[in-house]
Amino acid sequence: MRGIGLRRRKDRGNAWYITWIDAGGRRHKRRARRQSFKGARRELERERAKAEEARETGFVPMTFKEAAKEFIDRQKSLLSPKEYARQSSILDKHLKPFFAGKLADITRRRVEEYISRRSAPHPRGRKCSPATVRKEAGVLKHLLNWALESGMIAANPAARVMMPKAPAGRLRYLEPTEMKSLLAHCPPWIRPIVLLAVSTGMRRGEILSLRWKDIDLPHSQINLPKTKNGKGRTVYLNKMATAVIRFVALGTETRSEEPLFALEATPEDVSMTFMRACRTAEIYDFCFHDLRHSFATLLRRSGVQLDEIARQLGHSDLRMTQRYAHLGADQGREAVKRLDLVLRPLEGPESSAFFEVGAKSR
Repeated sequence: MRGIGLRRRKDRGNAWYITWIDAGGRRHKRRARRQSFKGARRELERERAKAEEARETGFVPMTFKEAAKEFIDRQKSLLSPKEYARQSSILDKHLKPFFAGKLADITRRRVEEYISRRSAPHPRGRKCSPATVRKEAGVLKHLLNWALESGMIAANPAARVMMPKAPAGRLRYLEPTEMKSLLAHCPPWIRPIVLLAVSTGMRRGEILSLRWKDIDLPHSQINLPKTKNGKGRTVYLNKMATAVIRFVALGTETRSEEPLFALEATPEDVSMTFMRACRTAEIYDFCFHDLRHSFATLLRRSGVQLDEIARQLGHSDLRMTQRYAHLGADQGREAVKRLDLVLRPLEGPESSAFFEVGAKSR
């Protein structure tokens, strides 16, 4: 059996092992997944066929399912646990069943068909939102880009596929007077969390996962090791945020690995308690995440530029921050009025003569 690439190892419980040479001339040996002679032989034939195809085409043949597993395994160290779970779910529930077969057989038309099907109304009346379809297609594009860079495919078939139009971003925020009323109706245990959210723009998960070692009060900042997009971020603290942290620290052992908020409540409990406080304060259509919008709105009204707001919020794409652009209209008017100082020599009797000359020339 040794000559044909099959070997039974008595020292490994009589298990079948297969041996083959890949397209690059490297020898591979591993335990066969099917422990029968016929099953192991078929497995060996498949591996040899892949090697032959790779030698002829220059690309490593792989099914979409195999590529997806390798892709998500590599992503695990780069993503937050929540984002990793989201991408894994998209791959397992939607992309793998639809793109069954060889990775190299995926075409642009097939990708467009997937987007069309996911965007169409469901027979039971349910329909995927454009945002959901865009997220799923984004995972597919990222996977295919990785496959292209790894030499598995010749081109990315999803590179120029049109995506569903993204819905207008939600922009709900509170005025300072409304915030004061809301805080008065919040239970004492949740007030520091709410104040920290509106004074830093941090997400709920970022606040609840904070540890004392992430906080650097001498430099007025919080160092988040990993955020929603898998990257770290520095959050700068104002007087309100600093006061909240010092209040929480009173009577507490601030051990480095201990959480800032040692709560028995779940993140969902925090959101539900906050929404009940909103209803009691007669503030409607407002959720915990909207505190982040309130933070960005107050920054924009204070004249802070969009790129700096994006940095504070941790937005990797400035387009996500564009929803706050109109809030800077007053700053734009003031900036234009500053030109009056430069154009002042044109004022007076001479300026009217200038307009008359311009009118005659027309």
